[in-house]
Amino acid sequence: PPPGPAPRASTSKPGTAPKPPTARAASASPSASPATRPAAPAPSRQGRKSPFDQWLAAQPRTHFTIQLLGVRDRRAAERFLARAGLDPRTTGIVETRYHGHPWYVVVHGSFPDRAAAKAAIAHLPARLRRNQPWPRTFGSL
Repeated sequence: PPPGPAPRASTSKPGTAPKPPTARAASASPSASPATRPAAPAPSRQGRKSPFDQWLAAQPRTHFTIQLLGVRDRRAAERFLARAGLDPRTTGIVETRYHGHPWYVVVHGSFPDRAAAKAAIAHLPARLRRNQPWPRTFGSL
């Protein structure tokens, strides 16, 4: 997956309409990371962030996540996310920019260091490892 310039996370700014919720996988087991935080309250239609967006905002910039996919088509990212079978509280879509265009990254989990993230990649289902997931810091999203 190509790295991009310092992109921004998919959160709504005050005074703007909230983004539609991302597709979510059905019930799945949470990430094995001890750094994973509990789910936040369910989003409302009045502009609150989704549980994933709240979780994402709470992650230390120096912690690592696993990038599972990066694509230009948000619907493709949503389909991938729905089929991933991972905990939707700690797995979701982050909108970034790549070569001046929207780029949708599916990330999973929170890990204190690169080694822990790499170890978690080894435990992902084979179908998710096919895309050669890689660790990156939350600060790089």
